[in-house]
Amino acid sequence: MKTQSQPLEARRSANYRPSLWKHENLLLLGNKYAKEDKIERAKLLKQEVSRMLDETEGLLEQLELVDNLQRLGISYHFEREIKKILTNVHVRHVRHRKRVDRKRSEDLYATALMFRLLRQHGLNIAQDVFYCFFGDGLDDEDIKSVLSLYEASYLSTRFDTKLKETIYYTTTRLKKFVEMKNNETTSYVRKMVIRALEMPYHRRVRRLEARWYIDVYGERHDTNPNLLELAKLDFNFVQVIHQDELKSLSSWWSKTGLTKILDFVRDRITESYFSSVGVIYEPEFAHHRQMLTKVFMLITTIDDIYDIYGTLEELQLFTAIVEKWDVNRLEELPKYMKLCFLCLINEINQIGYIILRDKGFNAIPYLKKSVRILAV
Repeated sequence: MKTQSQPLEARRSANYRPSLWKHENLLLLGNKYAKEDKIERAKLLKQEVSRMLDETEGLLEQLELVDNLQRLGISYHFEREIKKILTNVHVRHVRHRKRVDRKRSEDLYATALMFRLLRQHGLNIAQDVFYCFFGDGLDDEDIKSVLSLYEASYLSTRFDTKLKETIYYTTTRLKKFVEMKNNETTSYVRKMVIRALEMPYHRRVRRLEARWYIDVYGERHDTNPNLLELAKLDFNFVQVIHQDELKSLSSWWSKTGLTKILDFVRDRITESYFSSVGVIYEPEFAHHRQMLTKVFMLITTIDDIYDIYGTLEELQLFTAIVEKWDVNRLEELPKYMKLCFLCLINEINQIGYIILRDKGFNAIPYLKKSVRILAV
């Protein structure tokens, strides 16, 4: 039995603002800095950085190199070398597991940096590496070491009670440092402290952080020009890839016709794509970003149908049909729901096809289950 829809004027509207990113404007996006003649230069720089990773021997030097590669957004080029370095660091740590003898002020800095990088890469390391520092207090540690401990503390688990307790102390020390006037510490360290207090690196969007750090890294007294040049070139190359993906997704969204017939729905294709880039920005994950963006848009559409536009009768019917994935009952839905449901089916099947083709795994039942959970 078909639902009797309310007159259009009786429907609610959230009065969402139109998208700031028109489809025609997105098609004009480009990056004048990503030129073909720079590709060969980038290849040479990657070879040089790979050599640096293989030849760097000191523990602290290795850790700082890995950290800089991550912050500059180019670590994905050197996953094999980084995995080798951190695995060796972890093996040495496990083999010689004992408390660090503090002979230099940078010992805490190196220990905290090691702790953070190992945990970020899923390698087990206990909080007891810090016990020797906790025993004597941290008042004598320099600001660089305190900042390193502050960043590491945000990778603590609920069992790391001692490490969690340092968050308040390190935050207080860092805030006092920022409030100091005419201090002799470099502007680089000061900017890193302010940035960390706003939000620790572990919680930041990697792509935005890379763009910020490229500028800040150039202010260091020990800046490696090859790292900096590669980071700038790579950022522009990857940005072109992202722009092309966004153009394609904007064309897909426009062709669905959802924004024309469902004019109450949020038109946020650019924002949805940005969210997917925030999760996975590396070029190799192009399919993942596109699938994730489409899912975001469909979820937004369904959410607006439920929260804003649909009547109780229509929503009950839509929920029942989605629960059973019953295409045979399509004619019972009002036109705007038909369009949404068919678009949903098509995209779920298309995503399932890509996953089956590339990974040999049938994900369609799980995708359908996720949609049912959303609709119920």
